[in-house]
Amino acid sequence: MIKKYFIPFYEKYLLKRSGKAETFHIFKEILTRMQDNEHFEIEGCKRLVRLAHRMNFNKGSSRKRTLDEILSIIDSKAASSTGYYGMTVPQLVAACKEKGIKGYSNLPKQNLINFLEEYDSK
Repeated sequence: MIKKYFIPFYEKYLLKRSGKAETFHIFKEILTRMQDNEHFEIEGCKRLVRLAHRMNFNKGSSRKRTLDEILSIIDSKAASSTGYYGMTVPQLVAACKEKGIKGYSNLPKQNLINFLEEYDSK
């Protein structure tokens, strides 16, 4: 919806009159990367955070957390997870198959992780 309506409208009417062109281009890049499921990988998530942190920067307001604090939180969450987040989709599929889990084919990474974590918690 955003990519279909908002982006073309903003490019056509607002971008020419606005001082927010750089922020818009960053937002558009984040959207594209999220559609490619980059945010499901730890390094991809960190890249998106770095991009988002550049948006509306130096506009007179301060941020609650520094970029380093946010990246540190991501790293600590990843380290405390069950380890599935560091795995590739083929590795997750193999883990599902090995555990005898059914209904996992053609699922995105996050759903595979959810399946495995649910199975492990039983």
